[in-house]
Amino acid sequence: FTYIPPSFYANPLGNLHGAAHSLIYDNCTTLALAAIATPGFWMLGGVSRVLDVKYVRGLKVGEEVTVECEVVHVGRQAAALRGVIKDKDGRVASTCEHDKTNI
Repeated sequence: FTYIPPSFYANPLGNLHGAAHSLIYDNCTTLALAAIATPGFWMLGGVSRVLDVKYVRGLKVGEEVTVECEVVHVGRQAAALRGVIKDKDGRVASTCEHDKTNI
């Protein structure tokens, strides 16, 4: 996905707030999981157990970012997902590991 974070996602320094990284990861990794969902199998997207975000560099709001997400593992009850947010030059800004439980 490519995305331009809005100004209200900024921290006082004008960078993308850490909580905004988490919000973007929560939504985008769930979309990656939705791509393999079928009736009765992850069709509601599950709920987060762990969302671990590691920050590498700041991102200015208003500049395009790329979000890459992948399904690492999915079973009946648990899923492991991974994501990366990169700046406009392709440099990693943050990474995440997202574990979900099916409901």
